[in-house]
Amino acid sequence: MYVVADVRSDRRRWSGLDGLRAVAVAAVVAFHFAPGALHGGFLGVDIFFVLSGFLITDLLVARYDRTGRLDLAGFWTRRARRLLPALAVMLVVVTAAATVIEPGQEVFRQGDLGDRIYAILEGEAEVVIRDQVVARLGAGELFGEMALLDHTTRSATIRCATPLSVWSLPKKELELLAQGMPELRRGLEQLRERRARPMARPA
Repeated sequence: MYVVADVRSDRRRWSGLDGLRAVAVAAVVAFHFAPGALHGGFLGVDIFFVLSGFLITDLLVARYDRTGRLDLAGFWTRRARRLLPALAVMLVVVTAAATVIEPGQEVFRQGDLGDRIYAILEGEAEVVIRDQVVARLGAGELFGEMALLDHTTRSATIRCATPLSVWSLPKKELELLAQGMPELRRGLEQLRERRARPMARPA
């Protein structure tokens, strides 16, 4: 087994253990796809966590050998920076929902509570304010962001114009994603400002 030390950090890379962890993960995945073909594949979970515990302990010991103290706060901060972005992406993937809506149906009505943002995957939708169609949205466009950013009710009704496939993301997950991606929040705020101007005009 080869051990590679990085003189710029506390990290010592155990190449053999990295490979063994990959095998353990592969065994778990294979076990879920074909439980009868790989008996005991679930043991990969135990192997993965035992190896991860060893490697984490090795990081702490290396830091202690170098500095003479355990900096647990710094350690967990570094782990959070490494893991939280992937966690945010995972939450978006598993909580987002795709829905198909028929022509004439409403996604939401003006005055409804805003609890999620939508993106059009296919089809077209109409933006309706006081029974007047003020805009038409197509594939790739977002809607529903105004109520979430302003913490108000829906400013317009969204009605399906053609068979509509939409992707939606709940408010809490959007806020979590925006915390890690400031450019996403800026883009949504710019979109809100562009849409707020024509909608503010009197009928």
